Amino acid sequence: MARRRECANTGGDTKKLKQVLKAKSCGAKTRAKKKDAGEDIKDKEEKIERKVIPKPRAPSKRAAGNKLSSQSDTSSAVNTSKYFESPIMEENDSEDDFDMVTSPPRLKVNTKKPEKEEEEGEDSEEEDEDDWEEVEELAEPLGPLEPLEPVLPSEPVEIEIETPEVRKRQKKKAELETYLRRMVNRYKKDLLIDTHKVHLMCLIASAMFRNRLCSEPDLLAVTLSLLPAHFTMAAKRIDQNYLSGLLKWFRATFTLNSSLPCEERPDPQRLLERRLGSLSARNHEEMTHLFLLVLRSLQLFCRLVLSLQPIPFKAPSAKLQKTLLNKPLPVSVAEYKNHPLYALKRHLLKYEAIYPTTATVLGYCRGEPVYSRDCVHTLHSRDTWLKEARTVRLGEEPYKMVKGFSNRSRKARMTSELKDENDLALFGEWQTEEYQPPIAVDGKVPRNDYGNVYLFKPCMLPVGCVHIRLPNLHRVARKLNIDAAPAVTGFDFHGGYSHAVTDGYIACEEHEEVLRAAWVEEQELQKQKEKEKKEKRAISNWTLLVKGLLIRERLKKRYNKKNQGLGSLAHGGDAEGFSSDEEAAEGESPGAKTASETLAMSWPQNRQAEEDGGNASGLKKKKVTKREKKGQEQHLFPFEKV
Repeated sequence: MARRRECANTGGDTKKLKQVLKAKSCGAKTRAKKKDAGEDIKDKEEKIERKVIPKPRAPSKRAAGNKLSSQSDTSSAVNTSKYFESPIMEENDSEDDFDMVTSPPRLKVNTKKPEKEEEEGEDSEEEDEDDWEEVEELAEPLGPLEPLEPVLPSEPVEIEIETPEVRKRQKKKAELETYLRRMVNRYKKDLLIDTHKVHLMCLIASAMFRNRLCSEPDLLAVTLSLLPAHFTMAAKRIDQNYLSGLLKWFRATFTLNSSLPCEERPDPQRLLERRLGSLSARNHEEMTHLFLLVLRSLQLFCRLVLSLQPIPFKAPSAKLQKTLLNKPLPVSVAEYKNHPLYALKRHLLKYEAIYPTTATVLGYCRGEPVYSRDCVHTLHSRDTWLKEARTVRLGEEPYKMVKGFSNRSRKARMTSELKDENDLALFGEWQTEEYQPPIAVDGKVPRNDYGNVYLFKPCMLPVGCVHIRLPNLHRVARKLNIDAAPAVTGFDFHGGYSHAVTDGYIACEEHEEVLRAAWVEEQELQKQKEKEKKEKRAISNWTLLVKGLLIRERLKKRYNKKNQGLGSLAHGGDAEGFSSDEEAAEGESPGAKTASETLAMSWPQNRQAEEDGGNASGLKKKKVTKREKKGQEQHLFPFEKV
């Protein structure tokens, strides 16, 4: 029993030692059983066979220290045992050769009990089965490594130290490269703009030359000689049938022949003369010139319309798109503003939004999601969508709410308590549908809340109605008791308010002919009234002019001779146009009256003198009423009323 306890104590010490070694060896799996070799000298039959696979190992001081501590513990345990009469012999050779800390990769230990211990039963046999164990090699030694010798590199090593001068030099170099790149881009842009302008000017000059060419008298005379007689009648009314017949004749007469010879630099006028002689054209351009000559030879108002397509001053969109797609996502937030491919929510305008809400996120810039520019849509209010001939579907919720800027919205916010409330609802195109025009019933035109008809697009015309562009048609319709509503085609902003712009009137189809005929008659009556008014005004003006001339001549005859004195009497004694008093005055001697007396006889001083004389004689002057004054003023000339 004593030996069993001793073996148990020894086994416990060994397990503690193994745990310490396992912690120090970084998880190495060591399961070695170490038993105390101290036994009585008399038991010489005990044989310890240790089979160790020889392998070089690196001893360390720490391992040696652990070995010495374990030996001292074992020796102290042996010395204090009461079952031994003499001290235990230490097997230095076996302990020196076996080191648990720096053990080889594989360690096999076989401990055989003497024959005397076989009597102790099955417990000792089970311990013999665990004597053979495998121990893994440690990855690294536990002790400190010796410093390695420095290895010199075979190639030269270059060490760069960034100094302020180097940093400044690099900054200047980067600035120079940026400046050169900017100047090159500016030069390319200016070159494209100049090329675009020059090309556009050349195209305009070419169009003006062609227009003048189609107005040459010789070409017009040749073209007129080719036309049938019924087209050249001056009294022929120009209408749709006339133009249709002229177009049919032109198509039947002139043919398109691409096999005609083409000179390198032909004279344009001679070329058109030859084409008129052969009644054919080489391409559509020449055919257009020939038809324009036909129309202008008949003195019809027509213009030459050309599509000018100059070289664009911007880079091709496809090339730009490809270049931008090959580039990575921008890094800074400023680069996303107005970027053609990418957008951030912070850069969206007031009437812009991301749709759909589950749009794919292409990346992140400082934690903010980056969306494709195709996901940015423009929103509008109900009224704005109505101007585009679209209406918001029923049950649609506003996609965004903003502040309205109209006067009506501002006034509504001022009267309400919530002055900073977003009161304008915005909708996207996906929330709208095409405008469905109303239907006219019983000759009544469907109107809006303001009594007119919105006609922003031709498709908004009410069903069963027509758009008549005649001025003052509502007067004629009112006289005939026909319903007609003004057509609102837009809005004009001036004076701080929005004003409706009307163009014509909307009436039912069955009333169109009646309204047009009545409008023509009304215009004739208006013209007659204007003519009569103009004649009456002219007659009154001539009457006033003749009266003024007559008065001028009479005054000249009356006062001009008196001022002339004796010289005026030699030209004749004709007293035509003079009163009896004046004739008597003419008969008197010229020296009898002084200049003041002559001046006193002139009119209206003579009348004033008579009034003064009457007052001086003591006669009471009769009071003149307002009615009498008005009656007297009617007989006066305009200059007498002043």
